[in-house]
Amino acid sequence: MDIPQHVECDTPDCIHWKDGACAKESSVTIQEHHCVDYEERIALPAATVTIEVRDGVVQNVYTSPDLPEVRVELLDFDNLKAETEEALKHGERLLNLIEQSHNHIF
Repeated sequence: MDIPQHVECDTPDCIHWKDGACAKESSVTIQEHHCVDYEERIALPAATVTIEVRDGVVQNVYTSPDLPEVRVELLDFDNLKAETEEALKHGERLLNLIEQSHNHIF
């Protein structure tokens, strides 16, 4: 005689997990001891700036709603080389100032 197994969806990193239990509105399907409706909960850091680039072009820039005003500066030296020498030198001076006063994160 087979002993029935009690299988629960007990994955706190699942989007359906709330207040210590699975809160999926419909029944949970379990296959091979895993919830097939599992979807990872993504927790964004409190302070986030996200830049989306596709085909070499910046498409979108997102920031956390609770951040103070954030300014994103894109210095494209490939395009600046096609501009006047004054524009290129301004970009280089700006980058030099930024390198001295900001944290390098990439």
